[in-house]
Amino acid sequence: MAKKASIKRKTANVEPEKKSTQNNQTYFQKNISVIKSAFKSPGKSIAMMSLMDILLYASAYAIFQIALLLLLSLDSGSGSVVGLLSKILSLTQQQAENLVSQLIWILVRLLSIIIGAYIALILAWSLFKGISWNIAANKRFDVAFFRKFFLLNLFWAAILLALFLIISLGFQQSSVPMSLLAVSFIFLYFTPIIYAINTEKRRFGSIASGLKMGILKIHYFVLPFALSLLLYYLSFNIPVLLRLQGNAATAAFLLLLSISAAVSRLYYVQMTKELQI
Repeated sequence: MAKKASIKRKTANVEPEKKSTQNNQTYFQKNISVIKSAFKSPGKSIAMMSLMDILLYASAYAIFQIALLLLLSLDSGSGSVVGLLSKILSLTQQQAENLVSQLIWILVRLLSIIIGAYIALILAWSLFKGISWNIAANKRFDVAFFRKFFLLNLFWAAILLALFLIISLGFQQSSVPMSLLAVSFIFLYFTPIIYAINTEKRRFGSIASGLKMGILKIHYFVLPFALSLLLYYLSFNIPVLLRLQGNAATAAFLLLLSISAAVSRLYYVQMTKELQI
């Protein structure tokens, strides 16, 4: 009886070790399988995705420049807003009422420019990122996908903005930079997972699925996330090491950043396929 009990104890001790070894093998085997599948013939895909990202950067720059010009052109016809406000105490009641009307009109135009620029940015982001992720997943980009992807980006941006405001208002004003860092970290970690699932499933609920997968399967995404950050870091520092300056440094940085994003995209698409929840 004592021998049987001893054998049972040994067997019980061996089982967890076997399971741990199997889990480690499964983890590494899955990562190797994902890498092999993702990078079978990446050349053309990476080039096309990099081009889409560069077009996105160019579009964003154009949108910012147009918005800036419109903001600078805000003029009530009687001088700048600050100049109008400085005159308010010296005006008659009728003149003051006219001034208030002018200021309201300026405020409406200001909000219109900001909202218009924001929507234009989300549209450009949804277009070029949508094409890129469909290239990575070998899917077809169409109007139906673009519409859903645009709405998903609006909702995801609203969630991130709400998180930023909650974190910022919940602490001291000096914590705003830390709040921005925390939200940026959440954006960089979860967004590729959400986009990969959305490209495959093509449904609005991809945000919830992406958050769930990112939390429950975090051990599968820590390595690619760290590698992505490393690639972005190198994209920023290589132009510095090469002592590039001005437009040459900016162009090199954006090109390297686009290539890094494309490489990461292929991995995330394949990994989310393997980790279906």
